[in-house]
Order: sequence, then C-alpha cells, then structure tokens
Amino acid sequence: MDRTHGHPATTAPLAALLTTAAAVIDANPHMKPNDVVGPRFVEGLLTLTARRLAAPAREQARTADRAARAAAIALHAHRRDGTHPDTLRAATDRADAAARTATAFAQQAAAVERAAASTVAAALTALGPLPTDTTRAQLSAAMRRTATAPALTGAAR
Repeated sequence: MDRTHGHPATTAPLAALLTTAAAVIDANPHMKPNDVVGPRFVEGLLTLTARRLAAPAREQARTADRAARAAAIALHAHRRDGTHPDTLRAATDRADAAARTATAFAQQAAAVERAAASTVAAALTALGPLPTDTTRAQLSAAMRRTATAPALTGAAR
C-alpha cells in the first residue's frame, strides 16, 4: 500500500485537506462555478489550506517562545538586582522549563509543517492530472470525490 492511498498516517489529514479546500472553493464569492482554474491554482489553494490547518501549531510555538523570552527577561532582572539565591534558583528553573517547552513546541510546529507539505503533495497525486479546462465546480467535486474515495478512506482494504 503506498503512502497516499490508505496509509493511516495520511488518510485523515489528506481527506480533511481536500474537503476543506473544496469548501474554500465553494465559499469564494469572487469566482463563478464555471470559471476555469489552472494547476497552479490547485497547488496554491491546497498549500494555503494546509498552512491554515497548521496555524494552531505555529501559534502555540510562538506563544511558548514569548513565554520563554519573558522568563529569560525575568531571570536577568533577578540576577541584575541581586535577588535571594532561592528566588534566583526558582527563576532559573522557570526559565529553563519555559525554554524546553518552547523548543518542544517549535519542533512540533516544524513537524506539522513538514507533514502539511507532504499532505499537499499527496493530495496533488491523489487528484491526478486535471484537464486544462477544469472549472471551479468540477475541481470542488473532484476534491470531494477524492476525499471520499474507497482507496483513500480504506474501505477497499
């Protein structure tokens, strides 16, 4: 079984990406259903949709990074002011913990970004080549059909 059709690690994100992208197409008030879309539009739409789905992980990493910076600034202030050793030790522990948390969230966000990129590639492969005269409505239907295909959902196993 190849990675894009039925593999448990990719089928749920792939189906979610395709159905979300189809919903974005349908919700676009600036395009008519019979407007023709090109292959770069499909790739761009899938990429932007994947980035939107990965946004919570990026925001969590940014929040953890801000907390780590704040803890480091507080630690610096304690050192500068000659704070009691116990308080300084506690501030050091908080800063270290915040830095470890920020690192873990940054690594998680990077993994989510890599997974999103591979999911976009898998979605393009699953959709296959589209005719040059594909309309917006046809693309949306193809994405929904691909997202629910037995080979993708695992029903053919």
